[in-house]
Parts: sequence; structure tokens; C-alpha cells
Amino acid sequence: MTELSEEARRALIGELLEKKIGNCLHWQKPKAGYCVGPSNLAVYDKFLATRDSLVERAVAELQVLTDQQLGTIKSPQIENDDALIGWWALFLRYEIPNVSTDLPPPLAFGFGHPSFQADFNYWAQMATLSLEEFLALSVGADPGQITEQRIASWTPKKFQQNPPKKLWPAQAFLLKRKEQLIRYFHNTGWGYTPMPLRDVKALIDEIELDVHPEFYNAVEKRLTKQAAKPKGQKSNNLTNIERQSLLKMIAGMAFEAYKFDPQASRNNATSEIQADVESIGQSIDPKTILKWLKEAGELVHEDFWKGRRD
Repeated sequence: MTELSEEARRALIGELLEKKIGNCLHWQKPKAGYCVGPSNLAVYDKFLATRDSLVERAVAELQVLTDQQLGTIKSPQIENDDALIGWWALFLRYEIPNVSTDLPPPLAFGFGHPSFQADFNYWAQMATLSLEEFLALSVGADPGQITEQRIASWTPKKFQQNPPKKLWPAQAFLLKRKEQLIRYFHNTGWGYTPMPLRDVKALIDEIELDVHPEFYNAVEKRLTKQAAKPKGQKSNNLTNIERQSLLKMIAGMAFEAYKFDPQASRNNATSEIQADVESIGQSIDPKTILKWLKEAGELVHEDFWKGRRD
């Protein structure tokens, strides 16, 4: 075998390390962003110290091998290679899997981990925020990363067959904050009503809630921009928010006053509404009435209809 250059030898050793140690070989601690709540950065330092120790041991062993032996480990070809191949296969056999599984998750880093980073300007454009959205954004996390289902999986339940492992400090902090915020959101019985953006800011100010500054600034900027708009002539075109508000009004009146049921094969509500419209000197097509009633019905939770029929 031709003698390898120093560069080629280093590359070969690096290749063998890649195969031996895997993805955690090049892992580095990410740069921390602004963190609301606790973190446990010490576990990252511990992981890196363990990983680096294994790498040093492996490099030390490989450096004393000849070029031919390194090539044999990479590409064994004859039975005489079995002893060398067997030795390398058993080297750090148990230590490497252990260190790989000990790689801390982003939650150990806290909500300053870059994987949680939210687009605050995007969320500040929403008319309302749900409890879970507000909760996630308050600590700087994207709501898509901290979902209601994910939070529920952290909460121990009585008689749960697979209870969650010990929570990271960031998880415990978020669960505690959720208990705090729940008291400010209205519960309809089927869930918590989203909170208007202006009320979100008022709540933060009122209880002096420690939130991510970029989230607070984005909300404040959005509300300031809305307040600065000139109050000129209003457009005849409905915004999406206005349309949703009208549908909610239709739902409330049609379902409570006219007993409309969108799943019923026949409804007296359509004819009754048409008669009431005609009583004030106006006219409307029954198909138009039914169209709007059905669209409004999509806003009503199915449990409402089940309760009404029961």
C-alpha cells in the first residue's frame, strides 16, 4: 500500500471516526437566544465533555496504526483482517451508544434554543390568540413547536400507563405559567375562547408577565399602527374578522331563537326567518338564508348539537 500523505491520513481517520461515533461527532452547542424561564445548559457541557473524551480515545488508538491497518479497518478484504476488524468493532462498543442517547433535547436548553424561534411579527398580525398560542409566544416559542397535544403529554395523569419522564425545568415552568394564564381565558365548556390582541397586551401589562421582548414589541407595534389609522369613510367590503363576527351573530340568533339544526333534513328556521324579513318590508331568497345558516353552523362545536339533541 502506498504511504498516505498527512492530509490523506487525517481524512481517513476522520472517516473512521464518522462511522464509529456517528452524528454526535460534529455536534456543537447552539447559540442561545433570549430565554424566558429556566434552562439547564450544564447538561450540554457534560455531554460535550463526554463526547470529546471518547473522540480523543479513538483518535489516540487510530494514530498508532499503520496506513495499511487503517485501510484494512475501512475496507477489510481477507480473513487475516478479522482480529483487527474485531478489535475496532468492540472498541467503545458500549460507551458510544450511551453518549449518543445522552444528547440533550432542545427543551434542556430552555426556550432560548434556536429551534423554538417564533415569527413574532406574523403572530402579531392575528386578531386573537388562543391560550396555547399566547403561552408559547410569551416564552418566545413558535406555537407550532409547543402545541396543546405536546403540553398535554408532559402532564402526569392518574393511572397513566406511560407517565412522562422527569420534566426539564423549562417544561415545568411552562406548565406553571399555563395554570396562571388559564384564569384569564374564558372557558365555554368546549374550550378556551381566544383572546383579542389588545387584551393580550393589557394582560401582560396588568400582571407584569415576563414575556419575550420581541413578542411584546411586535404586539405593541401592531396595536399602535391600528390606533394610528385615520377614521375615514368605511369600506363596504367586509374584512375576514367582520365576516366572522356576523356569522357568530347569525349563529346565536338562528340557533337560539329559531332552533336551527344544520344536520336536520328539514328546518322550519328558513321559512320563519324569511317571514320575519318580509314583515319589515324586505325580501330574501330561502336558498340565501340556508347558505348563511349553514356557514354559520360551521362555527358551532359539534358537542353543542349533541347536547341539544340529547
